[in-house]
Amino acid sequence: MLDTIGLGGRLGNRFFQNMIVDMLSRKFNLPARYECLELFRRLGFDLFCSGTQQYTRTLTITEENVNIIMSADSLDVNLSLDPYVYFQTPVIAGKIRSSLNVEKIKQSNPYISRYNNNADVFVHVRIGDLANKNLTPGIDYYEKILSSIAFANGYISTDTPNHPFVENLIRKYRLNYFLDNEITTIQFGSTCKYIVTAGGTFSWLIALLGFHSDVYYPKNCLTWHGDIYGFPDWKGI
Repeated sequence: MLDTIGLGGRLGNRFFQNMIVDMLSRKFNLPARYECLELFRRLGFDLFCSGTQQYTRTLTITEENVNIIMSADSLDVNLSLDPYVYFQTPVIAGKIRSSLNVEKIKQSNPYISRYNNNADVFVHVRIGDLANKNLTPGIDYYEKILSSIAFANGYISTDTPNHPFVENLIRKYRLNYFLDNEITTIQFGSTCKYIVTAGGTFSWLIALLGFHSDVYYPKNCLTWHGDIYGFPDWKGI
């Protein structure tokens, strides 16, 4: 059985694994189970769980063979997931984006009336576990963007709300804290006209669902995953 339950990583990592499992189980009618299934259903993702096809042999999906498997016309093996692979590549990012059921996702969002109907900015700042790893964009990145756009209301979501970095941005640009659970944060943030990401997979998920948003990302802070931000309509700063 294709299964993401109990694997490592947080919600953004889990999203990539779940989407790969959904695509493959749906295409080849394979049984599947998902970590955070109900959370993703709240976002509007009906992950495929009802596959019935089973075989005697099993093939492990890796980053080296995933695209070959996805392009196959048929299979005669079960599939399992390498627990240490997150499939965060430009090709997979593109496949995920092109597969979205946009209308279903919009209808699942309690903030649906905000889509394409505001001039607000949503800023995501991740500091916590990356504070000493030089993987987070500096304040210059955020200031360059915020000073260049004419936004109406500003919101900031962060794992470190009392950090001086965050407090400086709030004070200088009159931002409002948006501190809520992961799903509500994604849903609200994705409806804002401008989305300023932090460069990680959680930020990417907010941007992915920002169907009417101008998306900004730190092009020099994408070192712990592949170039999943490289869509031509997203702006690397």
